[in-house]
Amino acid sequence: MKLLYAIGTNSGSVRNGLRLVSIDDETGRFHEIASVPDAECPIYFARSADRRHLYAAERRDGQGCVSVYRIEGTDLRRVQCLPCAPTAPCHIALSPDGRFLAWAEYLNARAGVFAVQPDGTLRGPTGEVRHEGHGPNAARQASAHCHQALFSPEGDGIFVCDLGTDSVVSYRVAPDGSLATPAASVFRAPPGSGPRHLLHHPSRLWTYLVSELASTVTLLRRDGLVLTPAADPLPMLPEGFDGATKAAAIRLSPDGSLLAASNRGHDSLAFFRVAADTGLLSPLSIAPLAGRFPRDFVFLPNGRFLLVAHTLDHEFASYALDADAGTIRLVQRSTPLTLPLAFERI
Repeated sequence: MKLLYAIGTNSGSVRNGLRLVSIDDETGRFHEIASVPDAECPIYFARSADRRHLYAAERRDGQGCVSVYRIEGTDLRRVQCLPCAPTAPCHIALSPDGRFLAWAEYLNARAGVFAVQPDGTLRGPTGEVRHEGHGPNAARQASAHCHQALFSPEGDGIFVCDLGTDSVVSYRVAPDGSLATPAASVFRAPPGSGPRHLLHHPSRLWTYLVSELASTVTLLRRDGLVLTPAADPLPMLPEGFDGATKAAAIRLSPDGSLLAASNRGHDSLAFFRVAADTGLLSPLSIAPLAGRFPRDFVFLPNGRFLLVAHTLDHEFASYALDADAGTIRLVQRSTPLTLPLAFERI
């Protein structure tokens, strides 16, 4: 089966940063179909459940915004760009019912919510917060840095990962999309660990946290909007490694049995088995990649292949996955792209 993926790249001030790629999920091989000429540095994506709209965190005329693209077969048509922050948001996510879109902006530590209108366009922001504070890592935590805004599985709140203050802050989302303050709850991660992204298991029973500065993955117990550790953090790096590296993306295999997270610097994917009854993680492997700085990656729907951004090599690549062994095999590299950043199936 042929699958269509959007790939975001850091095109600088040139507005052709969004590429469309067709991928064969039986072979893992791909070819580029087109580029979207009006996209400037799409750094993260979210796609509507009905596959009619693609949302992109972008930079437009020097300001951060969320763009709305209408999916028309194998074409994307940009219909809106709504400003939200001084710089491009680093993460966006849709609520489970598709009525709201949350965004997080790193540099100025802002996060907020847009309302999604019936025609797929956005209204707002309906709610916004700004974090303050710092952490012990002077180079990376001199101030707060919102790195992700993710809805709860029930859609009644958002979790904001703050790398700068070593916290995950949850806010209730009202029916009109406003954010209730003060925060509903604050989870304190280990000092200097740098929480980056959360991931909810499809069962809705477990939540996982990847910490960028510590290069760890942690199983969390979730009670509504309250997070507590359910196990000790697990390292994503081999014992004894002391080189420069930082964790990036965290993903689950389509069947939820395998969790993977990427290492930028060590340039690898760390694989963990997910226990079906408890959600506990068991380290499986740390698989080396053929390229540098894997900022993002995705599983293809059949779980047999991965797409990985080799950001500093200006390319992305497909890999065949042996899920039992946690090993990967390079299938194909792309033609040169400017700093690939993110993937989304459309």
